[in-house]
Amino acid sequence: PLVKYKLSLALTCLIGVSGCVNDETLGGFVQSDTAYKLVALNGDPLGAPASITFSSGNRVSGQSPCNSFSGTFGRPYPWVEFSAFAVTRRACPALEAEKRFLSALQDFRIAEFSFPVLLLTTDVGRELLFRSDV
Repeated sequence: PLVKYKLSLALTCLIGVSGCVNDETLGGFVQSDTAYKLVALNGDPLGAPASITFSSGNRVSGQSPCNSFSGTFGRPYPWVEFSAFAVTRRACPALEAEKRFLSALQDFRIAEFSFPVLLLTTDVGRELLFRSDV
């Protein structure tokens, strides 16, 4: 009786508090300010390092093979949409890999997250696979 009441009260408080502050975008599921490193693009290594980081305020940033990028993301999880990308403009030998990565990133609309793995997919089965080292 008293134990059940305390457990019920604790669960009610926990659910009530989390429901008030919950971020329903991908940002509410991934670890904020943690770099997720690209493992594969459509099942194959990109051939150059790339990463993505999600921050509060629906901000996204990262490192493509040659340049850094930033922008915004939105839509309720499991959907995701990236927009307002800004990219620095340095040249490097991996510029073709960078173009493939940045172009692909903007095409992906579905996210699956199970720490430490983040998978972004398209409606036609293309995939970006990321993993956190944390």
